[in-house]
Amino acid sequence: YTCGAKTHLITNCKNSNCHRRMVQCEHCQDAFYGTCSEGCKTRIVNEGLGPKVGKSSSDKSPLFATIPEEEKKEESEDVTYSTLDDYSSAHSTEAAPLLREIETNTAAFLPSGAHMVSGSMQGSLLSMLASTSREGRILEIGTFTGYATACFL
Repeated sequence: YTCGAKTHLITNCKNSNCHRRMVQCEHCQDAFYGTCSEGCKTRIVNEGLGPKVGKSSSDKSPLFATIPEEEKKEESEDVTYSTLDDYSSAHSTEAAPLLREIETNTAAFLPSGAHMVSGSMQGSLLSMLASTSREGRILEIGTFTGYATACFL
């Protein structure tokens, strides 16, 4: 519960890295943009996934102003990251084409379960951990669409 009000609305957090199952009243769903906490709400807003301002559905301006990419590059090199995941994403290589294809296909064919894909940050960690193992064998239990398993290849 976000505010503790009685409700029957059960949903998952809209933050792609959280997806926590939650009970949330309509007021809190609007106030938190469908996320479970202020931290998840901030992430959604920073990614530009928050609600749109304007009276018409054609208005695409975000609720909070975003800095154009050109202006971001002109800023000083002292970059502050709001979450560990933002930092990791900024300092990691892109996911392999096979992994992107698994994510795309999962979203297309299993949209209600797309949030269960491990994702690039977890995949990078799994690959790194697997590469440090001297055994050369890994047993994975509970594969969904094979993203994490493909990270071990």
